[in-house]
Amino acid sequence: MKKEEIEYNDYRNLICSIANKWSGWTGLAVEELIAEGNYAFWKAVDQYNGEVAFSTYLFSKANSEMQWYAKKFHLPANVELDFEPVNMQNPEKMYTWTEKLETLSLKAQEVIRIIFDAPDDFIMQVICSSKKNKSINTTEIRTYLHANGWALRTINSVFKEIQLMLV
Repeated sequence: MKKEEIEYNDYRNLICSIANKWSGWTGLAVEELIAEGNYAFWKAVDQYNGEVAFSTYLFSKANSEMQWYAKKFHLPANVELDFEPVNMQNPEKMYTWTEKLETLSLKAQEVIRIIFDAPDDFIMQVICSSKKNKSINTTEIRTYLHANGWALRTINSVFKEIQLMLV
């Protein structure tokens, strides 16, 4: 796709979706985050070189912009976000990953969705925990799943399945 063919209206929903996620994670107003996403859109159009799909490029730029905005202006000092931007160096790996995900059981796919979509109650569980290191790890995920009615046997088998897929 050429820069001249990129139209804002084709990507507005993507920007709004990313802004809604960040709003849920941080409590920031969606409108502020959409404004940051719009700014990221125009930066992305200017910098786009055509190596990957524009939507993939925009996704990375908008996430980075919203993360910067949240860190810089609105998060309390005791809350740290440690998200890594999407690696745009090798988009082919992303397709391989998607194919691998499709081979997992429905329960394993649900755990992967929880990890990537990070529901608000899960994020708050991590942020509000008494631990000094407020990172999302397997213990936090297991605790969340168990608190939401998952049997320990199911949790363990799903984690083994995911580990085998990652090898």
